[in-house]
Amino acid sequence: KKNTAELFLEMQQNSINIAIVLDEYGITAEPSVAFHFGGHTIGLSGIYRNGGVREVPVNSNSQQDQTAYILRGLGNFTDAVVGSLSGLGTFYYNRNLYGGSLQYGFGGRDLKMLFEGGYSWQMVDVFQTPTKPRRMGSTIQQKISGKAQIIAADDDFFHKVTVEGFHRSTDGIEFLQELSAVEWETVARYVRSNYTLDHLSLGYDFYRKNDFGYSWMAGVRGSLDDRSDVYLLPASEQKVRNLTGELFAKKNFQLGSVSVLGTLRGAYRKNLSGIYEYGGPEPSSVIVSQFYKHEFEWAAADFWKAGAQLNVAFPLGGRTAMYCQADIDYVKPLTLDGNRLLAAFTVGFTF
Repeated sequence: KKNTAELFLEMQQNSINIAIVLDEYGITAEPSVAFHFGGHTIGLSGIYRNGGVREVPVNSNSQQDQTAYILRGLGNFTDAVVGSLSGLGTFYYNRNLYGGSLQYGFGGRDLKMLFEGGYSWQMVDVFQTPTKPRRMGSTIQQKISGKAQIIAADDDFFHKVTVEGFHRSTDGIEFLQELSAVEWETVARYVRSNYTLDHLSLGYDFYRKNDFGYSWMAGVRGSLDDRSDVYLLPASEQKVRNLTGELFAKKNFQLGSVSVLGTLRGAYRKNLSGIYEYGGPEPSSVIVSQFYKHEFEWAAADFWKAGAQLNVAFPLGGRTAMYCQADIDYVKPLTLDGNRLLAAFTVGFTF
């Protein structure tokens, strides 16, 4: 198996009354090893990811301080301002992730199977103002995942069936602090929220082979997502269960040395149940009455979606290539007014 490492740097800025200047950096290492005996393979892989995000809130309107909200979860928040001397400072997010997975594979002439189980643990610490750090909160996330895949092939086609799922649980930690003469001191530390997501999916893919991998393919996928978010005190909760079906097809074109991959896709999501209950002291606040109200409405909405993707890859020499990718999706909710049009364009390099 292949060992990989990744280093990334990202910078963003938006420009409204409150602008957020964002810098993100990180490093990822994924060592792996595999043992082969007969038609069987056992693999072991690990992952370590360390990274950070630096967010600087900037008041683009210097004539007036701007109201801001520090969200704690499910409508609970703290008021803040951007612009004054006592306003929000720079936020720093430090992330550490550790994980690993175990794989077993069996390879016959016409039938291949792969089974994988994994676990990861991630902690994110958030603090404000590095010269006098104030802890703004932490999260601890644990994820258990499993996957099974069966591939059957003949001379012209191959079929793939995939079953996968995961359980992800995230604890939100808040801190009670006091400012001494020299620093912020932590008086108490509490787990105040827990966000849980269970996901299960079943998919079938059908491929037409060619000399470059596949000429075209089509697939169908169904998934069940069960989300349960709880804020412990004041008691608030949001629970949503959705069933989603997807259809997609892809076609490869080879234009000389240029590779073109076109995709058409469609999906329908059916909400099975949903509830949002806020138990805090400010139910009429803009955070509850607008932000979380609209978030829940979309999270629990029935909708259909149609989209397309075009990927064009240009060789640059050796194993290096540049690719351009355009995506567009139209989302039409059946239980809400309006719609959404999502578009993205990506330029990247492989080497």
